[in-house]
Amino acid sequence: MSLYQFNICQKACILIFFLGFRVLYSQEEIFEPNHNFTENQIVYLYGDNVKLRTAPNTQSEVIDLLKIGTQITILEKTDQSQKYNGLDSPWYKIKYKSTTGYILGGLIAIHKTSFNNSTYLIAVKVQGERFYLQTRLLENSKTYIENETEFFNTHFSIKSYDNKGLESIKNMLLIEYMPIDPFANNGGFIYLIQVQS
Repeated sequence: MSLYQFNICQKACILIFFLGFRVLYSQEEIFEPNHNFTENQIVYLYGDNVKLRTAPNTQSEVIDLLKIGTQITILEKTDQSQKYNGLDSPWYKIKYKSTTGYILGGLIAIHKTSFNNSTYLIAVKVQGERFYLQTRLLENSKTYIENETEFFNTHFSIKSYDNKGLESIKNMLLIEYMPIDPFANNGGFIYLIQVQS
């Protein structure tokens, strides 16, 4: 069992990761590194100060800078892509308020959940054969903390919980990774627990 602790903000909050093992599949939505967004899907930015561009490339004009956690709507996936965090990331045409433009998919969270004024954003990264789960915790619109932990499989689900009545815990995420072979004993889970004193 591994335990990771991170001091966050100036509010004496702690993030704790518990690693465990599980054989069963979850019934939740399954995510994978090359997660694709669909037309009219509402999503949130994982990146901060993300450049909204006039065309799907890094040479095009910047229309606006968008903050982490900003809500956007996917209009379409383009044929253009580029490497980002070890993955071949497509560009998406998106809508932000009344403005349309293009954002690289790797800067969009594949999952977002909120509890008790805390927002969790999830992204993935690949380095060689290693797969990493990236988590950003926003407690207000100005600050966030992030953590990156190596993951043991490329397919996973995410469940969100409140504190389940435990006073020292603020929120919990359960991230289950799925075995490639359902009969193999190589599934598992990570609990992300936000503790506040």
